[in-house]
Amino acid sequence: MIVSIASDHAGYELRQKVIKHLQENGFQNAKVISSPSDIRAEKDGKEWFFEIKMTKRHDVYFGAATMTEW
Repeated sequence: MIVSIASDHAGYELRQKVIKHLQENGFQNAKVISSPSDIRAEKDGKEWFFEIKMTKRHDVYFGAATMTEW
């Protein structure tokens, strides 16, 4: 999922868009958390964690969460 960000509240807005996307794809109880990742949700009896990265660049970007961040 690619989302264009142009707001002062970009982080908040992005996480809300991701939660909506997850809910539209069968995830339940999706909510923003601070650890060990950005979003927690449930689907098919399993707990899922999502780390959200964003950039305003449209040409070149890189972002990755590693276990060392947690």
